[in-house]
Amino acid sequence: MLFNSPEFIFIFLPAVLLLFHGLRVGGRPVAALWALLVASTFFYGWWNPVYLALIGLSIVGNLAVSGLIAAAPKGSVTRKAIVTSGVAANLLVLAYFKYIGFLLSIVTGISGTESPELHVALPLAISFFTFTQISYLLDVHAERTKVDNPLSYALFVVFFPHLIAGPIVHHRELAEQFVPATHKPMDWNDFAVGMTLFAGGLFKKVAIADYASTFVGPVYLNATLGRPIDFIGAWGGALAYSFQLYFDFSGYSDMALGLALLFGIRLPINFLSPYKAASLIDFWRRWHITLSQFLRDYLYVPLGGNRHGRARELFAVTVTMFLGGLWHGAGWTFVLWGLGHGVLLIVNHLWRVVANRRAIRLPSIVGWALTFLAVTVLWVVFRASDLTAAGNMLRAMADPRHVLIPTALEAHMGAFSDVFKYWGWRFDDNRPFFSVQQMVFLSGCFFIVLALPNLYEFLAGFRPALETEKFAVKASRMMWRPSLAWLVLFAVMLSYASLGTMITASEFLYFRF
Repeated sequence: MLFNSPEFIFIFLPAVLLLFHGLRVGGRPVAALWALLVASTFFYGWWNPVYLALIGLSIVGNLAVSGLIAAAPKGSVTRKAIVTSGVAANLLVLAYFKYIGFLLSIVTGISGTESPELHVALPLAISFFTFTQISYLLDVHAERTKVDNPLSYALFVVFFPHLIAGPIVHHRELAEQFVPATHKPMDWNDFAVGMTLFAGGLFKKVAIADYASTFVGPVYLNATLGRPIDFIGAWGGALAYSFQLYFDFSGYSDMALGLALLFGIRLPINFLSPYKAASLIDFWRRWHITLSQFLRDYLYVPLGGNRHGRARELFAVTVTMFLGGLWHGAGWTFVLWGLGHGVLLIVNHLWRVVANRRAIRLPSIVGWALTFLAVTVLWVVFRASDLTAAGNMLRAMADPRHVLIPTALEAHMGAFSDVFKYWGWRFDDNRPFFSVQQMVFLSGCFFIVLALPNLYEFLAGFRPALETEKFAVKASRMMWRPSLAWLVLFAVMLSYASLGTMITASEFLYFRF
């Protein structure tokens, strides 16, 4: 079931809200949590009920392992062996379902032997619920959280707002909110903020991300088929995908936090205007924040982080980004995308060292332009169907000699038309990859991501997420407040987007990871 589907918006969500709050107000808090657990399980099983067994076994197994960890003496070899085995078991399950086909293709390619292809269906959200439970085991081991009861733990894992594509939550962040959410009086400000986040996120998905996809598909299809793409068309497709992914993931993140608030629960911020970043380091502090924090805490730091010299730090960055790329998908494009970010992060770190020593300060606009350029180029590799298609796109983006200009403009250019022809540009109406509509759309996207406040700044006065203060989220001048004007605006956005879901409901891009 999709957040942007009619059955979710008009049936599932209203029914679950009425049931949960009805039981809560009626003085049956435990029943309210059970209802939320059953609803979340139904939500997950909607795609394929077969995988309910997998997530159920994962929950039972990890809860049992957490009990064994807590029972073993702190610092003992037994305790370390149990937590290591638990984490390894989670990773092995993930590796089988997500990477077995990719690994076999590598072995086959190296050995030169032929073997039958192994097609293993990827269970929905396996990356997210696996990382969520790994963090729980490690937190129990470090005594940052305690072993939970089965109801609370199961709900922590399957709570439907965060289950499918994050944010990746820590047990101590979420489970501690379940009981208070069923006992405290209804906070109508939280409910209004939640609906505002949900409406804003749904609008981003339906009105912006899905529209951007219409400019993306044809370009990347030609790249896959090896057909020609001109310079402007290639850049138009690359930028359109950058904004499609931005608004798709931003919209999902807003909707997830908004849905949780409807039940009186706050989730951590997962997306904070990353295209405003003036460095790649800052970009990764803003994009998929909870995944970045997971990789930092459980991979980068254990590898040595920045505590053992520059060489060790750069090694840790490279390995972390390589595995971060592989987490997104089993394919060489994801590996190359992760390594590309790793290399550029190393360059970013080294530049900071040099710049600090020599007191060099680049204008922020230069840092922003270089960061956005690097991110956009690497998104090409991320989106491409394979390395050949990525190469075709990147070659077209690097060749300004191959440009097609509408024939109607030739008469208005005078002598300049001969200059363009000398450069190799051609006047041709066969320009399938770029249009005036696309230029206006991309300009609008730039304006939204760079000039407007994000929803967390817009709602900062009402603490829409956990640790809002930690991210220095500043209140926007366009501060939201409960009023008729804001109600009408977001009601119109919600209505428009909801009607759009009746025409088509495309899945969120991060559902594939």
